[in-house]
Amino acid sequence: MKNQSGFVTTEFLFAVIIAFGLTMLTFALTFTLSTVEIVQYTVYSAARAQAAGNFDVEAQKKTAQSKYEKLIAGNAFGPLFQNGWYTVSKPSDLEIRAGNGDNFEGDYRSSNYVSNTFQGVRATLVAKILEMRLPFVGSVTPEDDGFKARLTGFLIREPSQKECFDFMEARKEALWTVDGQNRFSRFRKSTDYAVSWEDNGC
Repeated sequence: MKNQSGFVTTEFLFAVIIAFGLTMLTFALTFTLSTVEIVQYTVYSAARAQAAGNFDVEAQKKTAQSKYEKLIAGNAFGPLFQNGWYTVSKPSDLEIRAGNGDNFEGDYRSSNYVSNTFQGVRATLVAKILEMRLPFVGSVTPEDDGFKARLTGFLIREPSQKECFDFMEARKEALWTVDGQNRFSRFRKSTDYAVSWEDNGC
């Protein structure tokens, strides 16, 4: 081994390739973390749209879907999900839980305590940019389905106008029959009905 010419060149090339691979990985990770924040904002905005009072629960869900679709297809965030690096849930696949037993509690339950606070909107983000093969290291992803994250925005939904009217009607009936003898029924009027207000429609 008297002739050692070329070792420095080989070591230099090896170092450059490793540095280039780590730079690619760092870029992909930082860009993915930024994208996660963008999708989290989008999901929160959809949850906020669903939380506001509306005519009924279905109208609240449609408002959330519409807001989500507008944000992920708009000029600001749309190109991010059209280049193949990232995919997010389609608006039709968006998980919207409106409460009253329809919530995400099963995913987060830690005890027998029942809570209705786990309601809101959830989308799935797949980071295809992280499905890469680094030089001398190999594949970064252990499985073929890539890196997935379920991003959820929890916001308790306001009662809809229909729910409020139904509640007021049941309350009124309970008040008329509170004594069990219907003594107050004679005070009923045809004009007894709930009045719409500005805050949540009831």
